[in-house]
Amino acid sequence: MALETGMRRGELYALEWDRVDFERRQLILLKTKNGTARVVILTAAAVSALEHLWKRRNSDSPKVCLTRYGQPMISPRAWFELVMEERLRSVHC
Repeated sequence: MALETGMRRGELYALEWDRVDFERRQLILLKTKNGTARVVILTAAAVSALEHLWKRRNSDSPKVCLTRYGQPMISPRAWFELVMEERLRSVHC
């Protein structure tokens, strides 16, 4: 999502589903680094990623970016370390 939208990590982690407009293919960001709101136009790849996240959603959380356990993302360290552990296991097996 970051590569497709240019969004900052904080913007991604704060994004909630009520700010995703699939019909218009855009996101409305209310809290940005400079304090103003902005609209992000979604590419086809970004829409596809969001649709995938919506379909596998298993939580009542309004947040778009959740951990595999349905908790809001707070730090990239947590998911990055999990991905690296899984990657190392798959390489060594």
